[in-house]
Amino acid sequence: MFGIVAGVSGYEHGGRIVLVSGLAGMLASALSMGAGAYLSAKAEHEVYQVEIARMRRRVAAEPDRGVADLAQAHVEHGFRAEDASWLARRPREDP
Repeated sequence: MFGIVAGVSGYEHGGRIVLVSGLAGMLASALSMGAGAYLSAKAEHEVYQVEIARMRRRVAAEPDRGVADLAQAHVEHGFRAEDASWLARRPREDP
């Protein structure tokens, strides 16, 4: 941004063109950042969707292993083993 304003300020026709150039640079930067954030969020969402589909296929193929993996994940997040096991079985019992 500074580079645009500094470069244009050397131009002979005064301050108005410097102001317009600065505003145009600011708008371009904002659009660039917005597009980058949008694409990043979209890619992250797609990764999660693929992971969810993979886990659903795995649980459908090996339901007991999926329950065991889910229970282990709960234990790793601080649940007691009995509570983790109950939480892991719960979606199968009452979807």
